[in-house]
Amino acid sequence: STLYIPNSVVTIGSNAFAMSSYLTEIIFQEESQLLEISDSTFMGCSLITTIEIPKSVTSIGSYAFAYAYQLSSLIFEDGSLIEEIGPFAFAMAQHLEEIVLPSGLLSIKEYAFSNLIQLTNVLIPNTVTNIGASAFVGTNALTAIYIPNSVTVVGSDAFSAVRMLPIIIYCGASELPSGWEASWNSSQGIVEWGTTNTSSE
Repeated sequence: STLYIPNSVVTIGSNAFAMSSYLTEIIFQEESQLLEISDSTFMGCSLITTIEIPKSVTSIGSYAFAYAYQLSSLIFEDGSLIEEIGPFAFAMAQHLEEIVLPSGLLSIKEYAFSNLIQLTNVLIPNTVTNIGASAFVGTNALTAIYIPNSVTVVGSDAFSAVRMLPIIIYCGASELPSGWEASWNSSQGIVEWGTTNTSSE
């Protein structure tokens, strides 16, 4: 079934639609005023295939869309005001192949995009300052990623996964920033410092 969310809704509470296995579609009315998608709001909605985050949303809580196993399309509406993607927010969304994160995003929390086993392309905007521990852990199909110079903090095991070949990590920074954990590249990816070249664009 389809869930329609009126544009007058400002926040959706924690666990509001968690484990709603009957949900196949979520539609936010145009000109949405939604500011926040709370913790575990749509966790376990395993039949949803597409989600478009309204531009008004500034934060997505922990586990908000975790275990959305069939999710294959994640879209942020043009003009997105999103600043934070919470821990485990999209964990186990195993059909996502591409993520284009919008400009203005500041923080990707720990395990936010963990175990996305089909993910092959990620675009991180040059507004992001923080990538949490294990944020992209288990992205076994990811072969390359670009980390812009704006990123001052990267947590441990951020891109750790079992891959046939090492991931290539293009970094805008010319050298290892002091705020990056010593074990940020625990899976021994190939790091190219001081570059703007990326297969993510």
